[in-house]
Parts: sequence; structure tokens; C-alpha cells
Amino acid sequence: MFQFTYENAKITTVSKSENEIINLLLKDSVQLAVIPRKLTTNELKHFEGKKVVNMTAFAKDAIIFVSNKESNDSLIDVKMIFDLIKNPEAKSDKVIVFDNINSSLVQFFKEKAGVDSFGKNVYFAKDTKEVIEYTSKNNKAIGVVGINWLLQPNEEISKLKESIKSLKVLSDKDKNYYLPTQSNIANGNYPLIRELFIIDVQGKSGLGKGIASYAASEKGQRIVLKAGLFPVNQPTREIIINKN
Repeated sequence: MFQFTYENAKITTVSKSENEIINLLLKDSVQLAVIPRKLTTNELKHFEGKKVVNMTAFAKDAIIFVSNKESNDSLIDVKMIFDLIKNPEAKSDKVIVFDNINSSLVQFFKEKAGVDSFGKNVYFAKDTKEVIEYTSKNNKAIGVVGINWLLQPNEEISKLKESIKSLKVLSDKDKNYYLPTQSNIANGNYPLIRELFIIDVQGKSGLGKGIASYAASEKGQRIVLKAGLFPVNQPTREIIINKN
């Protein structure tokens, strides 16, 4: 939509894991990145005295757990996931399935669990499609994916969606279980929410700042909402009543 609006703007997109994206940023191989976190203090040191780094939050994403539709599971406590991740000797018939070992989801759980490696009950697939595929065929598997993959699936994942279901996740705030709906993301009831950021390391006003501003604008936020994510700035909605 940005390129459609600004015909002279040309953007080349590259899909990579979070670790690969960070490495490209630090090597100055890319000037703009979209990741589900801010750069760390150590990462920002790379740019000190060289460039100004702008980090713009533009959407909220939900991390969701999916299981085989025939599975008896419908509820899940994240503490159980962390126990399986942290404890290499955990005795459970459950298998937690992540996408690429370098993905943002894996980094998120490593940070939250405070570990550098996972237990034997964790399986790494090649990509999100393989996570869905594996989970759809195994009653004991619990897949971990970003909500946008299910709200706007590609053709392959769309075919597999009918074989899986989302699990309700326990919230520590009120001890209730919640599905990852837009309303539960908006009010903070769903416990696994992360913000998506546009990282601009151009160091000057240009295309990067333009894209970030567009994504954070009302038009950009409406696109985010339509994509099934939750906008950081809720778009206004005006209702005109015609008395005639």
C-alpha cells in the first residue's frame, strides 16, 4: 500500500529469521527491519556515533498455541510450556513445536525462560507451515505460532487450518483462560502479546522514516487491524447520522 501510494518508492523485502535480520542490520546490509522487539542496549552500541536509530511500534501480535483438532486439550498454562523448555529431564508425552531455531518466537521463549537451550520435549520444524503440518498429524504436539499466520495464511497453511485448533491460555492476572482474539489483545487479557517494531537505521530522513510514519498513521493502523493484528494507535471511527 505504501508503494501504491508513493509510486517512486521501491522496497525490496527479504524474509529471514530474527537472528539473521539482526545480523544484517549490524553489518549494514539492510537499512530497515520489522521485528517483534526493540534493539537491545548492546545492539544499539553498534550504531553509536554512526547513525540515529529510530524504532517505531506499529502493531501488537499474539503468540498462540495450536493442537490437533482431535486432541483433548483445549486449555493451556504457559508455565507448563516453560517447564518443558527449561527441564531437559521433564517427563511428559507433550511435544512443543517451534518454527526455525533462530526465529523470533524461539528467542522470545529463551528470554522469558532464562535459558540458552531447550529440553528434549521441544522440536524445531523448518518453518511455520511445517509446525502446522506436524501438529495437525500428532495428538500430543502443541505448536507455537504467531497469530497472523492463521488470520492471513498462505495457500498451504490455509489447507491445514481445518485440522488444528487454538488453545485458551491461562492469564496470571485473573486466572481465567482466554483465546487470542483482537478484543483480548486490545484489553490485555491475553497473556502472550508482543509489539512489532519498524527499525530504521538509515540515520537520516528518507524512505525508512516514511514507511514507519505511514505504518503508524491512521491509514497504516487500519491496514494492521484488517490483517488481524491489533494497532498500537486505535483508528478513529466516525458515524454520521442522517436525520432525513
